[in-house]
Parts: sequence; C-alpha cells; structure tokens
Amino acid sequence: MANRHIQITDFIIFIIAITANIIALFYQFAFHELPCPLCLLQRVGLLFIAFGAIMNMRHGNEFRYNLIIIISSIYSLIVAMRQVLLHIVPGDPGYGSKFLNLHFYTWNDIVSFSLIILVSLTPVLKNIKFNSILSYFSISDKLLNRLLFLILLTILLINVISVYLECGFMQCPDNPVEYRNRF
Repeated sequence: MANRHIQITDFIIFIIAITANIIALFYQFAFHELPCPLCLLQRVGLLFIAFGAIMNMRHGNEFRYNLIIIISSIYSLIVAMRQVLLHIVPGDPGYGSKFLNLHFYTWNDIVSFSLIILVSLTPVLKNIKFNSILSYFSISDKLLNRLLFLILLTILLINVISVYLECGFMQCPDNPVEYRNRF
C-alpha cells in the first residue's frame, strides 16, 4: 500500500462537522432543546460530511470522498436554508435558542458553505501534511483514524438513540417539547 498522507483539510472538516453535532447534542441534553425534523436532517448532513472526511483520511484524498463531503454540505446547506426561510418573517423568534447570537440552522448554513470552500482549497493546501504533526506527538495515522472513526460511530449512535427517544417509530413532531419514549 502506498504511503498515505493525511491532509490537514480533511482533519479540519471532520473536526468541524463532529463539533457542530456535539454542540447540538449538548444543547439537546443540557438545555432540553429537542431538535425539530429539519434539525435532525441537518445533523445527518453533518455526519455524512464527517464520514467523507474520515474516508479521505483513511484511504487517501480521493475525488469520490470529496464528492461525499460536497454533496452532504450542499444537502445540509439546503435544509438549513429552508429553515432560515421559514423563520425569516419579521417578529418570528426562530426555533430554539441561539449560539453566539445566531440560531443553529443559521450556523449550519455558514458551516456547510465554509466546508464546501475548504474542500475546494484541498488541492491548494495539499503540501500541508498532517502526518508530520502526528509524528511530533508520536501518534500513528492508523491510530488516529480508528479513534476518529470511533468518535463518529459514537456520535451517530447517540443521535440514533435520541431520535428514537424523541420520535419512536413515528413521524417526529414539528415542534417537539418532550420525549415520547423513555428507557
């Protein structure tokens, strides 16, 4: 197998997508901010973005994995934009609380657009290799890939369980206020 180099852009994309999901989960559990169906769809987009980035890190930067990131970012951008347009009417307080004075769906638009630009900058930043940073900390790229994949699966599992608790096997409510199911 050829020597793979982890690109810094893939690592940054993964961290941004996972961090956005973790912040959303934190608000869900700490402040009882249940996600609406559009919020859940945006989380799916972020998870697919992280998946594309980790596949790039695992198998080398390939067009098909960049395409996963771009399509998922566009999907997430469109879903978030729909939610922005639903709440753009003057006097509408929006859905959910704000983070740094913007609603999460507005942040998702900003993040998704930024990730599309970051993917497009990958060829320009291809000489910045993440492996040299990893070797400085004595971490192998295989160990990092396994750890990041475990983080991705954990966040995915937490999202699946929380969606089941919120919606069960029924359609999720437009404005959820309580969990339908309990353990």
